[in-house]
Amino acid sequence: MPTYLKLLLFSCLFFGLNWHIAHIGGWVSLTKTFRRHHSAKGKRFYLVSGSIIDTNNESSLRFLYNGCLFVSVSDEGVFLSVWVIQRFMHPPLFIPWTQIRSVDERNFGASSLIQLDSQFPAINVRGKAGQYILKAYKNHSNPSFKRDA
Repeated sequence: MPTYLKLLLFSCLFFGLNWHIAHIGGWVSLTKTFRRHHSAKGKRFYLVSGSIIDTNNESSLRFLYNGCLFVSVSDEGVFLSVWVIQRFMHPPLFIPWTQIRSVDERNFGASSLIQLDSQFPAINVRGKAGQYILKAYKNHSNPSFKRDA
């Protein structure tokens, strides 16, 4: 097979897979409301793992974003983006605290998993970023909650 056909096939598979994950996984539905064109200020976390799942449908698939999320947490809300190479159909998102219904701590083995819940698919964020989102959400939803430096 000629090299140009291999490159064309690889490109079609790569972009097709990204399109499929974004549509079926729920990123596109989040984009309709929460699309952001520039990064947010705040505490930043790199190469974060997380997932998106439709909590209203028990049979839905969980789409994993292992080590490819960038998360920023600010006083205004949570900013999410993926690696530039996977940005096709995955534009950056900014979810304000006012649109987040709840943040719950979940445990999966040694890592802590935080679920951001709204009328859209749930966004799960693991590790230190998830723990920081939980603290920030508590600070935002209950101003008397003691802030950790």
